Order: sequence, then structure tokens, then C-alpha cells
Amino acid sequence: MRRRSILPLGKINLKTGKSKYFNVYETWGEDTTYEVYQVYGEFRIVATSGKSPLCQIDEYREFQHDQSGRFLFGGIMVDFATGTGLKSLAEKYGNSISGYTYK
Repeated sequence: MRRRSILPLGKINLKTGKSKYFNVYETWGEDTTYEVYQVYGEFRIVATSGKSPLCQIDEYREFQHDQSGRFLFGGIMVDFATGTGLKSLAEKYGNSISGYTYK
């Protein structure tokens, strides 16, 4: 299985869009899709440009750090949202989730 390259964003506040580096809602706008992965009972978000996910619900994927090549995690995609629609997932997954972006 090929690992996908991603970079960490730190925690993303789903309600406000704030992350360690920038506000995802303000910077990326509505043309971003956020894939939600379940990893051993926790959830993680991987962002990609465009209005559709790169993965299918219930599909397993592994991820590595884009710069170091280090394995980060493997998980099953359980949900996704586009643009500020990510705010609506806060009730299901919590207000703050570790975020990443495809590279």
C-alpha cells in the first residue's frame, strides 16, 4: 500500500477554523475538502483542495510526513466536509482535531 504524503497543521478548531499556523476557513475558503479519519478511537482531518474527497468512506489509508518520510498514521475515512461545512462536524467529533494537509 502506498502511503500518502501530508504535512501537520496542529489542532484545528472546527468552529473557528484556527490552526497552529493559520485559519483554514479564511485561507482556503470553500474550495477545500476535509477528510475525517478514525485512528484507534481518535479522529484526524486531512485537507485537500477541491470539492470532493480523494478517498472513499470506509477506505483505509496510510500517511507519511511529506518532508521526513516518517510514518504518521493509518486510518479509515469515516466522514468528510467541504469548506465551512466542517463546522457542522464539531458535534460528532469534538471542537478540536489534529489536522494535516496533502502535499
